[in-house]
Amino acid sequence: MIYDLAELTGVSASAVSAILNGNWKKRRISVKLAEKVTRIAEEQGYAVNRQASLLRSKKSNVIGMIVPKYDNRYFGSVAEKFEEMARARGLLPIITCTRRQPELEIEAVRAMLSWQVDWVIATGATQPDKIAQMC
Repeated sequence: MIYDLAELTGVSASAVSAILNGNWKKRRISVKLAEKVTRIAEEQGYAVNRQASLLRSKKSNVIGMIVPKYDNRYFGSVAEKFEEMARARGLLPIITCTRRQPELEIEAVRAMLSWQVDWVIATGATQPDKIAQMC
């Protein structure tokens, strides 16, 4: 798809890649060209391959939160604010509920780490020391 976009926009594949990965400023690519490539990419239905990006950058831009209860007003509002702040920073928030079950907490941390989230936040954890050791 990068090569298709390069042909459509009349720029090199490496420039298209830099624009789509957000590295265009470092490469001194103009705002006008970056906007053009981004617009055409959107029109063509292009989506960034996050797995490939992760291999290159070693960062997933995914942040995970573990909450003990969704229906608790406190943890519900914390989760909502967490999601809002993560998205504002360009991160993908993942939130999971463990119903205060220690084995679910550990399972959730393992799953998040296996998906290579950049950060794990555990609220109201029953085993905070064990979770800290895992991370």
